[in-house]
Amino acid sequence: MSSPLIQPVKAFSPGESPTEPLRVLFFDYFTKGIHNFTRVVEAAEPGEASFHLLHLGSFRDPSIPRTECIEGIPCEDIAVFGNKNLEEILRSLRPDVVVGTNMSQLADRALFLTCSKLMIPTVYLQHGSLLEYPAFLAAATQSDQKWTIADYLQRIPKYSKVIPWYVYVRRGGWYDPLFWKVLWTLLKSPTVSNYFPVAPEKLWPTLALVYNQTDAEMLMRVYHFPADRIQVVGNPELDTATRRRDAPWKLDERARLVESIGLDPGTPILFYPDEGLTDGNVFGWTPSFRADRLRELYASCRQAGVQLLIRPRSHGLSQNDRVLEGCKGVVVSRSIALVDSIDIAAVVVGTISTVLETAVVLRKPILSPLWYISGRANDSPYLKYRAATAVESPDDLSHMILQAANGCLRANTEEFATKRLGVLDGSASKRIVAAILGLGRSAQTSQNRGQCPARETVIPTIPEKET
Repeated sequence: MSSPLIQPVKAFSPGESPTEPLRVLFFDYFTKGIHNFTRVVEAAEPGEASFHLLHLGSFRDPSIPRTECIEGIPCEDIAVFGNKNLEEILRSLRPDVVVGTNMSQLADRALFLTCSKLMIPTVYLQHGSLLEYPAFLAAATQSDQKWTIADYLQRIPKYSKVIPWYVYVRRGGWYDPLFWKVLWTLLKSPTVSNYFPVAPEKLWPTLALVYNQTDAEMLMRVYHFPADRIQVVGNPELDTATRRRDAPWKLDERARLVESIGLDPGTPILFYPDEGLTDGNVFGWTPSFRADRLRELYASCRQAGVQLLIRPRSHGLSQNDRVLEGCKGVVVSRSIALVDSIDIAAVVVGTISTVLETAVVLRKPILSPLWYISGRANDSPYLKYRAATAVESPDDLSHMILQAANGCLRANTEEFATKRLGVLDGSASKRIVAAILGLGRSAQTSQNRGQCPARETVIPTIPEKET
């Protein structure tokens, strides 16, 4: 078995000053979302903290590396720790603060409760759209109806580990009726229970960092989250877009970038980001449905005389990502940054992903095919606030693409930006790292003084906006 990349932290005597930087432990289900953490690392001052990722990737794929370094962040799979429970793992890692991007599943319940027991502050870091209650409840219910016995069997390795973690740390053990209610709801309605949970107070981290006030209100309504444990920080994904908007590239710079990915600078480009609808099994998306949509989109682009740039969810291309392989005028790639992919585009197609917020900042026309979201226009905040234009049917798609590429369908970006995006000053990442490290320092200081602070007492006051 490989030795952990994260070594136990030295224990300090009361009054002794630490000699090591703050230790930040990221937690996720796999490594695909590591870009959400790299923004934190990049915003921190050199030497200010050390960062590591603990993930559960082997629950899905036993062949993944046990230890690796991705974008400068050391990563460890849970399999490194053998049969240790979560409390034993955290005691050996001794983080000053734990940061996760999820607040929904049994693993999150176990994580936050275990950290609370060990006096380790925790942070929830928003990393995508928080859909409004009626819309997402309908989508989650639809998703649950498609679960099969195979879906449950696939999750046995995870449940066999996570359920004992949760039972071990919570009060009441196996005999508590609330535990069985949580478990039954998870088995009966796995998607609904994740996003509209039983006993949501068991999922509260010390601090939740969200993009805007609307998302903060959603957490308070659905999770009954205390307002004083939520901080609106903005969307870090928009920092580079905000800077690009304020200092746009020259035409020749864009042309060189377009040529570098194998497209023609003289022909308009449509950008389509994979929104993960297939991964979430919502709105009727299956792998075959996704492949059909890619073929459909490509045919419409060809008819409209525009090129197509598709950004897959991960760097490794899946079989579905290759359905257009060899076709002229299309590129499927993550080789350039997201903001660059949108910046070179004349029009963007999407429905609910926060990727579209970058398009809003860069003032790109957005088309939202209604059949992508089962015809429910109100499920898309971009359609609700008229930041996107609805496309009624596949027959209209090529015509709407042509109009948008010619500048005839300019999105109502300012209204959406005002109501949904909040402050666009390019400093969201700085506010996030200030909140995380401030929380960790407070806990570290209390520990070194021999104190054991309650979770509620270690939330620092962070300025709403940094200059």
